[in-house]
Amino acid sequence: MKRSFASALIVALIALGVPVAPLAAAPQVAGTISGLAKEAGGQPAANVLVRLRNLDNSQVAGIVRTEPTGAFTFTNVPAGRYVIEIVDSANRVLAASAPVALAQTATMGGLIVTLPASAKAAAVVGAAGGSFWSSGAAIAMIAAIGAEVVAGVLIADADTSPKR
Repeated sequence: MKRSFASALIVALIALGVPVAPLAAAPQVAGTISGLAKEAGGQPAANVLVRLRNLDNSQVAGIVRTEPTGAFTFTNVPAGRYVIEIVDSANRVLAASAPVALAQTATMGGLIVTLPASAKAAAVVGAAGGSFWSSGAAIAMIAAIGAEVVAGVLIADADTSPKR
C-alpha cells in the first residue's frame, strides 16, 4: 500500500512538472597523484612532460611538466585506475609507471617513473622546447627552399621576351 502511494505521488509530481531528484546522489570527489620523474642514473628528470592516462577509458586525464627536482603533481583526479607516462614533444611514451588505483579523495604520492638511458635525449629535446624549427627536417627544408629561390631567380633573370 505504501509503495503504491509513493509511486502514485512520484507520477503526480512528474505530471505537474516538479523536478524529482534521484535519491542519495553521491558527490564526485577527486584526489591527488604525485611523484618524481628520474633519469636512468637516478638524477631528477627536470622539465619533462608527464601525462596521466585513465586505464578505464584510455583518455589522458592530465599533462604537466616536472619541476627542476623532477616532481610532478596531478590534482582533481577522479577515482579510477591510472598510469603515469613520461612523453616526448611528439607525445611518444618514453617511460610509464605500473598501474595505480586511486580511491575518492585519496592522495597518492611517492610514485617514481624512471626514464631508460636511451630515452634521455628525446626527453631533453622535448623539455627544452625543441620544435620543428630546431630539427634536422627544418634545416633540410630551409636549404631546399633556398635552392628553389636561387633557381627561380636564375630562370626569371634570363631574357625570354619575344622581342629578341
